[in-house]
Amino acid sequence: MHHNRVKLQRAIVAMSLVASVALVGCATAPAGDEEVELTYAFWDQTQAAAMEETIANFEAANPGITVKTQVTPRTGDAYNTKLRTGVSSGTAPDVFWLGKLDYPTYVDGGAVLPIDAFVEESGFDLSVFSEGSIEGASWKGELMGMPKDTDAYLLWYNRTLFEEAGVAEPTADWVQQDLIDASIALTDADAEQYGFIAWPPANQYWFNTVIQEGGTVISADGKSSGLDSPEARRGIQFWVDMLNEYKVSPSIQQMTDTNPEDMFQSGKVAMIYAGTWNVSLWKDTPYVQENVAVAPMPKIKAEGGVGGGVTNVISASTDHPDAAWKFLEYLGSEEAAIIQAEGGIVPAYTSAQHVWADAAPDSMNVDSVLPALTDASPYPTSVGVREWGDFGKAELLKVYEGKLDLETALKNFAAEMDRVLAANN
Repeated sequence: MHHNRVKLQRAIVAMSLVASVALVGCATAPAGDEEVELTYAFWDQTQAAAMEETIANFEAANPGITVKTQVTPRTGDAYNTKLRTGVSSGTAPDVFWLGKLDYPTYVDGGAVLPIDAFVEESGFDLSVFSEGSIEGASWKGELMGMPKDTDAYLLWYNRTLFEEAGVAEPTADWVQQDLIDASIALTDADAEQYGFIAWPPANQYWFNTVIQEGGTVISADGKSSGLDSPEARRGIQFWVDMLNEYKVSPSIQQMTDTNPEDMFQSGKVAMIYAGTWNVSLWKDTPYVQENVAVAPMPKIKAEGGVGGGVTNVISASTDHPDAAWKFLEYLGSEEAAIIQAEGGIVPAYTSAQHVWADAAPDSMNVDSVLPALTDASPYPTSVGVREWGDFGKAELLKVYEGKLDLETALKNFAAEMDRVLAANN
């Protein structure tokens, strides 16, 4: 019954998509006194100023088109909940952000207008983006949106704590054992100072180490789980050991009571895996400016980890597909990329990425991690990702709490993933 309901929902949305595609052929850009108002939805308030500047530039160059923003935080899944409601009622914003986690659900469900025809007609040069960004914005052979930004996970570390402990700072040559050794040396539980954040409820952390062990989270064809494997077990065992064997991380209860990133920013923890997007969140924080730098994640068998990024997409239900494309085209321009790079977000427009590095505080040493953006593997996701993701979090939490062995947990996790993937393929 669940599978049939999903198919029915897709069919309903697909009908709205067909109607929207029909409009593309006959719609024209605003002319004369005609005014078009587009709605643009995103979730990050820290990027609001950059988005407003981008919109002002676009409106100045496109008289007759105005863009109204809708900023809804992701906290508590508010953004996704509001977007789902808009899609199901046909009132979705004309243009909106999609992150990699939910990308398959919306594009496979017919909520997004493919843009290949627009790209071909306008002659837009897609080579300004990395191959990975274009791959991430595509679905089943169609380009579904305009790459906005890209990201990767980095090792953020507290230079002051390293210096006080007499431990050498991380370098690009670090391997995982270097991280373990430094974490042990930097941990003083009596003083509530820890070497590393091992935050088990977040899947994205162990995604990195599974990939670095040479494993996969999902098979290349998206039809089966890769988690019931020695590589996956090794990748996740690292987090279990950092928490329970080496005891170099705050406890689960401590990290539940206090946001782990807040612990890091306040000097209670020496190292944390966090994304490139944290440059925009932390670059103006005095403590971070004075004490914090970044390095690539330590190597295991493979370099890099997982990367994602945001894609700007057009709603399949928009009444203004041509105007929406004009806006999307500008969002993919070098000018727009530079604006967001100056705000601390790595643009998908590759030639503007140096602007992001230049805009970060010199003390962060951001230049050293630019290669990580090309080393990252695509973020593992699928239709139904929240279903199998939530199941996996609960199953692995039992492991971290010593209530279940890792091998059994991963067998259960993989079986649930396979069930969800089969129901949506």
